[in-house]
Amino acid sequence: MSRLFLITIFLFVNNVMQSQDNCIVLDVKGKIRVNNTVLKRGDVFSEKDSISFSNIKNVVSCRCENPTRLRIFAAQLFELAQVHSPKEYWHFLGINRGDRFDIKNFNEFISIPKVGIVDSLKVPLRGFNLPVKDSSVFYVRYFWKEKMINKKMTVKDDTLFFTKDIYRINNMRITPDKLPISLHLYNPIAKQSAIISEAITPFFIDKKSVLHKISKTLAASFISEPEKIRLVREYLNIVYPDTFFTNTSISQILY
Repeated sequence: MSRLFLITIFLFVNNVMQSQDNCIVLDVKGKIRVNNTVLKRGDVFSEKDSISFSNIKNVVSCRCENPTRLRIFAAQLFELAQVHSPKEYWHFLGINRGDRFDIKNFNEFISIPKVGIVDSLKVPLRGFNLPVKDSSVFYVRYFWKEKMINKKMTVKDDTLFFTKDIYRINNMRITPDKLPISLHLYNPIAKQSAIISEAITPFFIDKKSVLHKISKTLAASFISEPEKIRLVREYLNIVYPDTFFTNTSISQILY
């Protein structure tokens, strides 16, 4: 086998491998540069290349390979994550980040250290291993100003509801002395309480505040509704890295 033939094969394989890391520009908002070239529709760049945004409102839509995926890269999110290239951005978010988009049963909820809530959170009681009667009462317990607070939870159709009322006393929003808080089940017939978990952290965020902060990123006309959901999720993952948000929570922010 000739040396020239081996070199040709090597260059071909190398070119194929590099092309697998490429991103093809579909749409651009603002002046965005890669390798000193202002991006336009149809341009190709590597996911390892640094993207230079001229304005916090800049957004570029791409189709990236390996694996094939449509992605939006936003100046605001790159700045918050302190990254420069798509590869760095994906690494920052984490390959498996956000795989679990909704809470399917009670045990899954208990396993999540910190849950982000916008308006309310519905937790299916499916998988709950304690007997629940019609008269049973779920409640959370925490301390506020060194005083023990017990707040009754709403249960409907085998679903436990977490609302902002758990942190409300005399129509005043309060913050517990410390987190996490505990979840209990009271049996009024036996007059006994059982501790379900001593380590849950319902974390409420204000959707108007989130929307205001990310509105410039979402303003590009070519961003679809599913892409808006992804961008909001990525924003929350960056700003609240230790908090899990469900698809329902994301939807409550946007709609």
